[in-house]
Amino acid sequence: MIKEIPLDLYDAHLELQAEISFSDELKFFSSLREWGSVTSVLDLGCGNGAYLVRLAEAFPNVRFLGIDFRKDAIELAEKMRPRENVDYHWGTMSSITDQFDALISRFCMLYTDNKNEIANWVGEHVRSLILQIDNEDDSLETPPILERVRANWHVTRVNDRDGRYRSACNDTEPLWSRVGFEPIHSDVLVVDNTSAARQIQFRELITLATELGVGRPLPEQLRSDIDQWGLLGGHAQYAMRASWFQRCGVT
Repeated sequence: MIKEIPLDLYDAHLELQAEISFSDELKFFSSLREWGSVTSVLDLGCGNGAYLVRLAEAFPNVRFLGIDFRKDAIELAEKMRPRENVDYHWGTMSSITDQFDALISRFCMLYTDNKNEIANWVGEHVRSLILQIDNEDDSLETPPILERVRANWHVTRVNDRDGRYRSACNDTEPLWSRVGFEPIHSDVLVVDNTSAARQIQFRELITLATELGVGRPLPEQLRSDIDQWGLLGGHAQYAMRASWFQRCGVT
């Protein structure tokens, strides 16, 4: 599904999402003492590199490798977001034989069907830490005026069998445990539109999220709903959960 999204829309959505929340997400790293000893990181599902290049700028002494199954996204990352301490790789994890101090999986495990294969690879190739960041969808809030708009966000929201939004971290904790990792820290970040700048960014993000579901141009009714919300205001927020896992016996 993600692979079928037009590249320009995919790129715009990931760039804006990283722009909105990256500075706040840095607390996920500062909150963990063990991160200070990391020198090599694999970013699983790096997409267009928008988040990864910001992370590499924040930690210039760490070597990063971003991997994604979208060839056009990797080509775009290499062209538009190069950095000395970042490499990009198109393909699957099975094609990588290097060892890494840490794995970062941001908005990836929620959408993949091959969790067992990923866990097996991690058990053999990641020495110390896993950081998994995924949507905390129970904390997603939008005003009633956006009800029709929100109904089209199926591309970025995955329901579980009983209709509730599933939690990827809950799903994967047994997998990480099976390959020798234990949970050591968890944190939730809520991102909202309380500032004027965020209000503008959220309007654009909501537009992009809707276009992911229905394409461009948006139907007039959905565009009107978003415009009306932009004029009237109203609280909106999304949240993400960051869960750290450490290899058992590593101190």
